[in-house]
Amino acid sequence: MARNPREANAYLGIGSIQIQRQDYEAALSIYEEMVRVIPGNAQAYEALGNLYIQQENYDQALVYLRRGLQASSDKSNLYVNIANIQMLQDDPESARASLEQALRADDRNARAQNQMGYLLFQEGDRDAAYEYLLRSVRLDPDLISAHALLGQLLLERELYLQAVLSYRKVTEARPNEPAGFYNLGLALWGQGLHAQALSNIELARVLYERQGDTTGAERATELINFWSAQR
Repeated sequence: MARNPREANAYLGIGSIQIQRQDYEAALSIYEEMVRVIPGNAQAYEALGNLYIQQENYDQALVYLRRGLQASSDKSNLYVNIANIQMLQDDPESARASLEQALRADDRNARAQNQMGYLLFQEGDRDAAYEYLLRSVRLDPDLISAHALLGQLLLERELYLQAVLSYRKVTEARPNEPAGFYNLGLALWGQGLHAQALSNIELARVLYERQGDTTGAERATELINFWSAQR
């Protein structure tokens, strides 16, 4: 019955609606029924894997994502999801192997490039991380997590214009996160746009205070005072 692609999509759609409603048990029931009816459907395995990730049941998520690998012709994103779990399980070697598989399957996978960059950054290889992150945002200019880390590396290289562009993306997507505005301020100051820099550091200070982060607020205040004395 549900071997018809339209019916398979209906299962996926209903499951997605249940997840939006945070009715995870109902979503789990729907996806498990889909797996029973269409045992070789890669989307069903991926949906189950992603649902278990949301519930932080990583071992069960890996079971279904690996089944998805056997059934799917598009393996790259599945390998990325597996790598994400392996990083959460503090297994960077396995995560690296999964990301290498993802990039072999599709070297234009921006998520894989981003995650490899993050992994290399965590290992202290900032130059290699920079190259992966740069490729990531070129492939997907709206990948905010890549821009956030790339911006830090651009600041270190004193590439202020590029850092401004990355941090503008971050602050547009995350308007309530003070770190983005703080780093945007640093990049603008480096570019010589002092008034804009101070404005962004002030906004970061307000957001830090609103979140009860006194350390962040004090750091922003000290920088404002230091810069103001230099003008």
